[in-house]
Amino acid sequence: MRGRRTRGVIAGAGAALVVAAGSVLAVESAPPLESAPPQEASPGAEARPTRVLSARDTLRIDQVGSPALSPDGEWVVYTVRSRDMDDPDLEAVTHLWRVRVDGTGGRQLTRGPQDATAPAWSPDGSIIAFLAARGETPEAKTQVHFLYADGGEAWQVTEHDEAVRAFSFAPDGSALLLLAQDGLSEAEEERRKEQGDAEVVDGSFQMTHLWLHDLATDETRRLTEGDFTVANPDWSPDARQVAFETRPNPTANDGWRSDIQVVDVGTGEARLLHENGGSDSAPRWSPDGRTIAFASNATPTSNTLHSKLYLAAPEGDRPTRVLLEDFDRNFTVPIWSANGRQVFWPTGDGTATGLFRVSVESGAVTSESAPGGRNSQWELSDDGARWVWV
Repeated sequence: MRGRRTRGVIAGAGAALVVAAGSVLAVESAPPLESAPPQEASPGAEARPTRVLSARDTLRIDQVGSPALSPDGEWVVYTVRSRDMDDPDLEAVTHLWRVRVDGTGGRQLTRGPQDATAPAWSPDGSIIAFLAARGETPEAKTQVHFLYADGGEAWQVTEHDEAVRAFSFAPDGSALLLLAQDGLSEAEEERRKEQGDAEVVDGSFQMTHLWLHDLATDETRRLTEGDFTVANPDWSPDARQVAFETRPNPTANDGWRSDIQVVDVGTGEARLLHENGGSDSAPRWSPDGRTIAFASNATPTSNTLHSKLYLAAPEGDRPTRVLLEDFDRNFTVPIWSANGRQVFWPTGDGTATGLFRVSVESGAVTSESAPGGRNSQWELSDDGARWVWV
């Protein structure tokens, strides 16, 4: 639910790296460097014994993910998912870690048997928020927790009736935007009790909607309501509106039937920004709040063709522009540059995943320099001077 901005060129071998048993967290710090030539073994060096990689070996590899840059661009909070190989069930658990962008000062922030996921910094950088289900019973539902950035004990912030699926801070830090599934009605709960183990498929849906949690009053109120499900919300820079995508239901078959709406945070009134019979997704506000960029695929029957970049005025006072109409790669999630003149996005590029940018004014496309292989989870600093990815 975060939309950060960026500029510049992706670093390659000059990036600072945080390595956790095979997974790599990279922070941009320098232009790409030439690959070093392979080093020959020293004369007389003893060869290490080798064996075939087993399935159990792969479970030993820690998985790094969800990098989040601090507002000042000096720290990264990220997740590490690991397994206790002495545990008979080999259960995995995810915890938060923090490290400086130069790779020093690494520290584990959370511990215990419950997962801690989806880290996010407060706008002033004093708080690290995350999702966890830390109740005393197995039925405990995932809620937002806070942790002081310099350490200490975490505390639960929200007490939503249903599990919080995602959240984001308001740009002014006054509230949290929550994404949560609707609970079951009394009639539905009774029906499920009566039907026993029978499961109804594509019959009754629990929709996901937006909620607003005021951090000053500790009160939560509903922001969207209706016979649709919500995804990918994004705050306007002035914290007065939220753009989001809607779908008729949460099934995969209807995942391509999505539209973009904008809701007023104060009144709860929502309006349709764009619909085309196909897929509209991942709305992101420009830094000046005058444009919403999103991915769109007008194909009405499936989502098999490449999506394009659409630029729409939030108030509908300017025509919607379409970029990348002749570009032969897919458009995914827009990432605005700090000055709003360019939009970046990650996408497949041959057998690798790269980063591209397009000029908002001219439509010219440039391929950024990125390491080969799969690059994902791009996170970019608020000032556009630094980014981090996995």
